[in-house]
Amino acid sequence: PVEIDDGQTRAFFESFPALQSQPFLLFLSRIDEKKGCQLLIKSFAQIANQDPNLFLVMAGPDTSRLRVKLERLAMDLGIAHRMIWTGMISGSVKWGAYRAADAFVLTSHSENFGIVVAEALACGTPVLISKRVNIWREIAATGAGLVADDTLEASVRMLKEWLALDTYSRDVMAAKARQLFDERFEINTVSSNIAMELEKVLAEASLPSRPFS
Repeated sequence: PVEIDDGQTRAFFESFPALQSQPFLLFLSRIDEKKGCQLLIKSFAQIANQDPNLFLVMAGPDTSRLRVKLERLAMDLGIAHRMIWTGMISGSVKWGAYRAADAFVLTSHSENFGIVVAEALACGTPVLISKRVNIWREIAATGAGLVADDTLEASVRMLKEWLALDTYSRDVMAAKARQLFDERFEINTVSSNIAMELEKVLAEASLPSRPFS
C-alpha cells in the first residue's frame, strides 16, 4: 500500500473534507500520555499564529480516555478550532492521512522502534519526532525530518524550524524520508541485511578454532 497512492489521499479527504485545502501536521498513534499528546498540543499552540491555515490532526484510538482532557486543554489554549480528531483510522484512510500531511509529528516521551514513523517515511512524509523515538539518529543523520528533546521549549523550536523551511527544502526532506525508508526499513532491505549478518556469523562459526598461545 505504500508504493502508490491508488486513491488513498482521496479516501482520506472524503472522510475529512474540512482538511481538503488545509496544510496540517499529523499525529497518528494511541492517544496516550507517553505519546506526548499534551506536549504536542501545547507546542502547537505556541506556533499556531505563525501559520493561521495550519491544522493539527490527532488520529488514533483513545485507549487511555485522555481525549476529553486534551480537548479541554486545546480549548483553554485557543486552538480547538485548529484541531481535527479522527479517532482510529485504518486502510486507505490511514495511508491517505500520511500522504496528505505536510509532516508527521510524534513528540513521544517513550517509544521503541516507532512503526508509525517508518510508515510516514514510506509515504515520503517528513517526520518531526522527539529523541525518545529510537530511530531519531537515523532521521537526524539523513535529513529525513527534524528531531528534538521531549520538552516544551525544544518541541516549539522544532516546529518553528519546520515552519521556517521553504517549499524546496520541504520537498528535499520528503525525498530523503522515502530514501531512508527504502534503504533502511523496507522489508526486502531489512531481510537482506539480516541475511548478510547471518552469513557473517555462520562464516565465523565455521572457521577453525585457534589454539591458545
